[in-house]
Amino acid sequence: MTVRPAPGGRGTELVAVLCEDEPPPLARLSAWLTGEDRREAVRTALRQAKQLAETGEVLR
Repeated sequence: MTVRPAPGGRGTELVAVLCEDEPPPLARLSAWLTGEDRREAVRTALRQAKQLAETGEVLR
């Protein structure tokens, strides 16, 4: 994971790269519909970590 200031001084960027092969489109859709999409889980975790780092709490 990489943490860096966002362009223009507008907050913080958190970057994570999944080290796995891209699943076929139908498999990604199925995972997304069932709530098992790892990419979405990473996006959510990054969003919450960013909120915690910037504001001290996770907003809902």
